[in-house]
This record gives sequence, structure tokens and C-alpha cells, in this order.
Amino acid sequence: MLTMVMDSAPGTPQLQNIIPTVYLGTTIYAAPTLGTICGIMTLALCYIYINWRKKVAEKHGEGYGNHTLNEATIDPDQPTPPWYFSILPLITVLAVSFYLSFIYKWDPSMIEPFQKMGLPLATKAISSVISIWALIIGLIVSILLAIGLGYRFMPKNISIKSALNAGAIGSLLAVMNTASEVGYGSVISSLPGFTEIANSLYSVGEGMPLLNAAIMVNVLAAITGSATGGLGIALEIFSAHWLEAT
Repeated sequence: MLTMVMDSAPGTPQLQNIIPTVYLGTTIYAAPTLGTICGIMTLALCYIYINWRKKVAEKHGEGYGNHTLNEATIDPDQPTPPWYFSILPLITVLAVSFYLSFIYKWDPSMIEPFQKMGLPLATKAISSVISIWALIIGLIVSILLAIGLGYRFMPKNISIKSALNAGAIGSLLAVMNTASEVGYGSVISSLPGFTEIANSLYSVGEGMPLLNAAIMVNVLAAITGSATGGLGIALEIFSAHWLEAT
């Protein structure tokens, strides 16, 4: 399920959905039919493969063992939130981002003060950041909702401050990994050899922008060693080419 949501499911708050919105002017709900079909195929294939590997491991007497050194201690007597409380924040992210992406009318002039300031990262058009803003607002609302719903289920020996600190510290690993991979990919993309490879990919799948994009993104991601870095670099270089071909 995690792989399906990470790679294919439309509307999910993950980088592979967000990055193209800046370059292609799409939303995180783009290509819902294709995304759903690919997601179901991914879920089915992963399920079949994992169960096959499980049976092979059991046949050879392999297992995980009892390795809980770095895991949190679970109190079996601690009450947990009902399942419908647990899914409400997840639904909230999708509902709020959908509303802000398709129903709410954004004022294009709201970014003019930032453009006049000459900020290097200021967007040229609000349409290119609507999906990002909608998702950020949706995540904030869902986090606040999760805190409100789950506060009374928190263990007595854990405060909100300690929980937020643990979450912030845990996020540093993901942030630093992504930043280092994108930085590494940017360095690789500046090399002459990379430019030659990128130019040679223009003709691959010519006339079929989806096939061309799939091949280019996978090749560049392999070269840069980063899925998000390769996707960002591919879109930076080829997004205009793909838009012309559609």
C-alpha cells in the first residue's frame, strides 16, 4: 500500500505528485485513471512478490527474530484512538487540498508584492504553486486535527512538546537525505557527459510524450542516484519539450 501511494495514487501528498505541478501546470490529481490503474497493478504485484518471498523465507526457516532494541515500548493497556479517528486526518488532507485546488478561487494578484521585492524564488504565476499551497494548508489542518483528536490518547508520560521534538528530529533524516540527493543530482547534471546523455534521449519514444517522459525520468534518476532529484532535473530540462509534444 505504501508503494502504491508513494508512486501512483492521484491526490496523495508525495514529491512525485508535487514536483510536476510546478513545471507542467498540473495538479496532484492529474491523470487519475492512469494513476489508479498503475496503483492497483503496483499493489497487486507487490502483494504477490512479498507473499512469494515470505513463503521462501519460511521454507528456509528464516524470520525477523525478536529485535526491538530501537523500537518504542508499547503499553498494551494504553487506550488507542478508534479507527475512524485515525483516518480522519488522512481524509482531511485530500479533502482540503482538493477544495483549494479546484473549488477555491485564488487571487492572482496576491503574489505581486513578492514579485516586486525581486525575490529569486518568487513564482511567476500563482497557477504554478496552487497545488503546493493547497497541500501545505491541507497538511497543517490535518496535523491540527490529529493533535485535537489524539491528545487524550497520549500516554501520560509523554507531552506534546516531546512528541513534536521527536517528530522534528525524525524528519531531519528525510530532509537531509532528499537535500543531499538533489544536490548530488544537480552536480551530476552540470557535467558534459550528462548533457550528451540528456540530448540523446530526446529522440527516444518520439511522438509519445508519456513514453518519452517515463524513459527520461528513469534514466536520469539512475544517473543522479535520486528519484526526486532525477525527476526534478528531467522536468527542468525537458518539461517544455513534453508540453510542445502534447
